[in-house]
Amino acid sequence: MIELTIEELKKLSPTEISPNGWYIDRKNNMAYKLTDADIIELRRYFRKNIASNRVIQSNPSKKASERRKEIHPNLRTRPKHYVLASKQKYNDKKHSIRGRLKTGAIAIALAAMGVTVTFLHYSLFTEAHGIGETDPVPTIEVETTTDDAYDSIIGDEFIIDVSPSSPEIPEEIEAIDNSLEGEEKGEEIEATDNSLGGEEKGEEIPEESANSKAPDLNPELKEDLARKTMIQRYCDVFQVNFDVIYPRLEELTDHFSNENYRNGYIPGVTCKGRTEVYCQSDEELWVYFIRCAKQTPEKLGISTENLYVSNGYTSPEDYGKAVYYYSKLLGVEDPCLMYAIIQTETGWSSDLFQNGNNPAGLRLPDGSWWHFDSKEEGFIEFALELVKYQLKGLRTIPEIGAVHAPTSDGNDYWVSTVTSIYNSILPKQAEIFGITNEDTIQNQR
Repeated sequence: MIELTIEELKKLSPTEISPNGWYIDRKNNMAYKLTDADIIELRRYFRKNIASNRVIQSNPSKKASERRKEIHPNLRTRPKHYVLASKQKYNDKKHSIRGRLKTGAIAIALAAMGVTVTFLHYSLFTEAHGIGETDPVPTIEVETTTDDAYDSIIGDEFIIDVSPSSPEIPEEIEAIDNSLEGEEKGEEIEATDNSLGGEEKGEEIPEESANSKAPDLNPELKEDLARKTMIQRYCDVFQVNFDVIYPRLEELTDHFSNENYRNGYIPGVTCKGRTEVYCQSDEELWVYFIRCAKQTPEKLGISTENLYVSNGYTSPEDYGKAVYYYSKLLGVEDPCLMYAIIQTETGWSSDLFQNGNNPAGLRLPDGSWWHFDSKEEGFIEFALELVKYQLKGLRTIPEIGAVHAPTSDGNDYWVSTVTSIYNSILPKQAEIFGITNEDTIQNQR
């Protein structure tokens, strides 16, 4: 899997992540598969530096009012509704402006001056035309508030009274206050960016909504994305480095376009005595290539440096479906026979299978048990073993038993046991393999 550094992650935008975890680089017409750790790190960086740049992280040692002042020194904490104590005198002193007004307050002062001028003109007009008695000209006083009042200035915005009598609260202050109240309760601060909110909260994204937001990729990019995903999967199965395998595979096939590749052949790929391997599908050819790259990398011009990895890949536990899938992919004629032999050799529960991932008692040339890096690798190797028998004309259970489990090694009951198990699973193969009755096979033994 392609790994991105922290610096490379910082250049990405979480809004370009598809629902299945692919980052789509539209500018360079590329796509990257992000791990869960990459997505979490990307969102953490995005939330910290962009989405919530006015929200500080929780600091239990400080009060909410102190944290508010760290966000905006001019932002005052909203006081509770003012109530006079029994012996308290109301302070009705007026406070002079003294140059403290900013843009919003200046606008109010100008508006007040305009109202005063309007009233003056109105009084002069009525007096000149004798329309009633002239009312005293009202005096408009412009006041500023003390540090404990409702009003405050944030940049160029004037924050109005937010007492219970005011039905509307400015959205910016509401968002900041709510986030700080959440800190006081020990709640996690949510990012203000809606694009990050749904997945952060663990909410399920509606399928229709997810499909409507899926990136519209051109056919070539879709094909490239599907190819990389499948090759990455088989690199995990065989525990080899995708960053070593994929470039060499591209090089040998001229970016998957030369004539040999189109004919299902890659020079240097061998298997169990076959010097040339021709495949029916791209996926089958990738399996042969990656297997050969792991076992005999020198034949493909691949260095062993950084080739082998251990990424903790775990095979699915539905072994019946795996047996059927790889038997069909690699050309095994009878998946029921493959299943019956595995049942006879290891019973799915032996130490050789559970810890060595060897399903059918396969041995190395020196006679020792073969250990594989995943159970799927073991299924693939055994499927290729059965294909080797088929190419030699060995198809019946006794013919295969004479080579795979000769009686000279103490396998006196191998043929009868395999035959019995084979006959017992034939009527249950649809359930075992997860297939329809139309895909089942008839007794071929």
